[in-house]
Amino acid sequence: MNMFKVCLAANVFFVACISYGASFVATEASGSRFGDQLSLYAKAKAVSYLFGLTYLHRPFLYSKYLQLHRMETPYRNKHFSKIIKVKDAASLPQLLNENKEDNVLYLVNYYTRLNLFGLESKFWQCLQKFVRPVKPIGSVIPNEFVEDTVTVAVHVRKGDATRHKRYFGTKWHLDEDYIKVLYSLLRRLETAVAYVYIFTDDRNPRELMKKIERGVKQLGAAEANACCHIGFRLPTITFDCNSRTNKQTPQAIFSDFFNIISFDYLVRPRTSNFSVMAGLIGQHKEVLPVCSNRRNAKKGRKNK
Repeated sequence: MNMFKVCLAANVFFVACISYGASFVATEASGSRFGDQLSLYAKAKAVSYLFGLTYLHRPFLYSKYLQLHRMETPYRNKHFSKIIKVKDAASLPQLLNENKEDNVLYLVNYYTRLNLFGLESKFWQCLQKFVRPVKPIGSVIPNEFVEDTVTVAVHVRKGDATRHKRYFGTKWHLDEDYIKVLYSLLRRLETAVAYVYIFTDDRNPRELMKKIERGVKQLGAAEANACCHIGFRLPTITFDCNSRTNKQTPQAIFSDFFNIISFDYLVRPRTSNFSVMAGLIGQHKEVLPVCSNRRNAKKGRKNK
């Protein structure tokens, strides 16, 4: 007998006194990027967490470098009484009631509807134990900025996403959009010193960093010169970025992902799962998604 009370943000439903046999949940095989794979893993783990199903781990891109690869029960080809593809997590109470026999496998895929943002913090604290690197990751934050400094991670996705107009305003944005969001955050921080690190797959990360730095300082100077903001002053800001040029190695991806988690604040693309998952697993004081006007998509394609 399993009893759960579940509330998933936009999808609110309740499960009470559901009785079903020993069943399992796993992900469908997928060849997508690390962020997408991690999002899929989180969905399957959420189903396991909420409904008491045993999670069976199917290895995905770079998962062998994570603790979950050692901790999870491996998926093995075996005879299941039924295999059911889950299209919407809201349908699970009915599916569980209708399939009470043992050895049922529920499959979750990338398109399974489950609002990860609606899951309680206890779930993410549990997931942190699994989504950890096998080998330690060095911090990109210099020692002098560890204390008495507010740290801000900015994930600027360029690379493959900018080839597709349909991703504008979701996975990629204009540089100016990042500058506006970052500036709005920095101007309200009650701190004297801030450290801003640009995580990006851009081909020229240092040039991008300099552009964002100039943009923030220009907005600050303009506001400081306005008569209605006498005495206005931004924190002393140090900008930094990754020095590599668009190298997508496991070491580079893990360094970015687990460093993003460690920052105080995160500015990220609206729907890029890489930093969306970092924001959910991390304990940031605030996560700020970037918004873009889709009319600027043509301009944005020139702004790579």
